[in-house]
Amino acid sequence: MAVFSRNPATGAPSFVEFKQAGVEGVDGLGGPIGVTVSPDGKRLYAASCVDKALAVFSRNAPTGELTFV
Repeated sequence: MAVFSRNPATGAPSFVEFKQAGVEGVDGLGGPIGVTVSPDGKRLYAASCVDKALAVFSRNAPTGELTFV
């Protein structure tokens, strides 16, 4: 899953990082089919069709970086 941040002034996207199942402890991210951010912006949830799982990440709002929970 590619992660981007957005410049609030221009709206331009900027690449932040790439998250992949089996890398850096990430599990349940095989074949992501849907992604949503919690209302408070602190969590990101990714549904997976291959793993039939829900991967949960904490989200650093200012940078867009994700940490697998």
